[in-house]
Amino acid sequence: MSTCTKPVQKQPSTKLSLTGVGLCALCCALPLIATALGLGSLSTVAFYLEKAGLGLILLGAFLSIIFYVSSRKRNLDAAQCATAKR
Repeated sequence: MSTCTKPVQKQPSTKLSLTGVGLCALCCALPLIATALGLGSLSTVAFYLEKAGLGLILLGAFLSIIFYVSSRKRNLDAAQCATAKR
């Protein structure tokens, strides 16, 4: 007689139930994973947008000073021309 035994095979219902549990766990974990990755990418984008916003604020302040000085100079030149014509 042969001493070899047949390997024990799992029932199809057992395979399907394990597959179902695995898919359920994956389905429940996907929103958590997506939220974690989404928040990570959102914070990365916000980091760079904050730097760009700060640069734009500084650029705006610099241009405002330049326009103020040039308009002030233009007004002083106009006042000197007006007094020279009198």
